[in-house]
Amino acid sequence: MAPCNGLLSERGEPVAKLGICVDNAAWYMKLAKYAKEAGLDHETIEMERSDWMDKVRPCSVLLWRPNLDPPYCEEGKEKIYFLETFLQKRVVPNWATFWHYDNKRAQAYFFEAAAIPTPRTWVSYSREDAIKAVGEMTFPVVSKTAGGAASTNVRLLRSAREALREIKEVFNVTRASKLLARFGVDFRRTPRTRNRYVLWQEYAPGNTRDLRVTVIGKRHVFAFWRLNRQGDFRASGSGSIDYAVENVERECLYCVELCRRYDFDSMAFDIVYKDGEFVVLEMSYAFNDEAIHNAPGHHIVNDAGGLTRAEGHTWPEELAIEYARLLLSDKTNVPQTV
Repeated sequence: MAPCNGLLSERGEPVAKLGICVDNAAWYMKLAKYAKEAGLDHETIEMERSDWMDKVRPCSVLLWRPNLDPPYCEEGKEKIYFLETFLQKRVVPNWATFWHYDNKRAQAYFFEAAAIPTPRTWVSYSREDAIKAVGEMTFPVVSKTAGGAASTNVRLLRSAREALREIKEVFNVTRASKLLARFGVDFRRTPRTRNRYVLWQEYAPGNTRDLRVTVIGKRHVFAFWRLNRQGDFRASGSGSIDYAVENVERECLYCVELCRRYDFDSMAFDIVYKDGEFVVLEMSYAFNDEAIHNAPGHHIVNDAGGLTRAEGHTWPEELAIEYARLLLSDKTNVPQTV
């Protein structure tokens, strides 16, 4: 029987096909293009359909960029977990990569448990605990919501008074609102007032930009500066990118080490500096493919654990297909630490 993708396992058996899942950012179109160029037999799958389970059964590896907007992010988490746990499929992103996607609360828990250098962060669902935390803070602090990209719902609280006002907005549930909630009515008008939690992060002053480090397939590393918005402390979503990056090998290798240690297929890290040392603010599986492609080059982790420069523009979708090819042939041979 001929192999379905031109590859054979070490036992000479045919390797199962690749599934490429449709997404609203159209990554699947480039993925299909590069899969065809690589000679990989593949199938395009619409995960939103009711028959998605039947469609994925012939595939051993699936590439999927789940959509960010609700309810599709929730769909991604449901199905990635199900695919791995019950169907034994290899999904990119895997569950380790995706469970904390678009959830800054979950990332805060992970950063603390993994001892990742990050500004001090408070996450609390308790009004009394949040009030107590205000007394421990040095202002300003950064207030965030768990979800949202491009600095959505990120703002600076400049005083304890502003923090206490936010606590009141978040936790003040009236009798009227409780009564309306019984009938499915939530009159709270903004994501912040609907939270019923606070997420505050220590502010790192003096940063006019942040460093975005993106690791793809645990070995390809892209780095560029994102400049702050005019008169603002936020860089994410500014659209101002500087690709002239030097002397960030330590930051890049650290991000690669995290990906290998915690089995992240790919990850983008947002980094700033505090007291002369780098700290990680957030991380995200999803990123803009054009920002990666526009980089004049990137680094590849070499066999010695260092970085080798590769010049030229590269689409992340091409690197994803390279990674999928290794997974299909079961020859990733990626060490867990650098």
